[in-house]
Amino acid sequence: MNQRAVAIAVITVMACGCSTPSKPATPAPAKPVVAIVTPEKRDIVRVVGQPGFVDSYERAALYAKVSGYIEKWNVDIGDIVKKDQVLATIFVPELVEEHRVKQATVELDTVLVDQARKVADSADGNLRAAIAKVSQAKADVGRFTAEVERWQSEVKRLSGLVQQNVIDKQVLGESTRQLKSNEAARDAAVSLVAVADAQRLASEADLAKARVDIKAAETRVTVAKAEERRLAALVGQLAGGASS
Repeated sequence: MNQRAVAIAVITVMACGCSTPSKPATPAPAKPVVAIVTPEKRDIVRVVGQPGFVDSYERAALYAKVSGYIEKWNVDIGDIVKKDQVLATIFVPELVEEHRVKQATVELDTVLVDQARKVADSADGNLRAAIAKVSQAKADVGRFTAEVERWQSEVKRLSGLVQQNVIDKQVLGESTRQLKSNEAARDAAVSLVAVADAQRLASEADLAKARVDIKAAETRVTVAKAEERRLAALVGQLAGGASS
């Protein structure tokens, strides 16, 4: 029991020897100081610097519809362009000359159409004249045929009178010559009918050909105008250049 009491006493003494005396507390001020401010509304701006790259969202390759020489550049790399803006003007001398030639071809073909129409009118007039000749030749055949029949009857009558010694043979001879003359004229008129009819057929063929020539010339004009419009569109692309 005594040993236990001694140990407790030693521990108590050690604990008391290791303790440190505390500092005195700072006294609080008598009146606190408060600063009054008016709040202001301000935007908070945050700037963050980051490494990066700027690239286009879309890329499009531009090609001219007509290949040729660049006559004038209107923009350069990095320039801002707008829709339908002319970027460059292209020059193709061969295409321009071809367009001029085609324009002249259209004019020439138009003249040829007028010429073909005039030829057709002339052929139509020749056909009308040939038809009139055929009618006239047939009328001559009818007239000379009537004369032949008349003189045949006269010769037959005079032949009977000569046999009866009523009239002289000289009168019969004169009538016979008239008959032969009218027969020759009738045969010539028949030949003229054949010739006039052949001319009519030839005139009909010429008229048909002239009408076909008109159609062909009009078709050439149509084709030439279409080609001229195509070349005009290409030349217009040259004037417009390459657009955005």
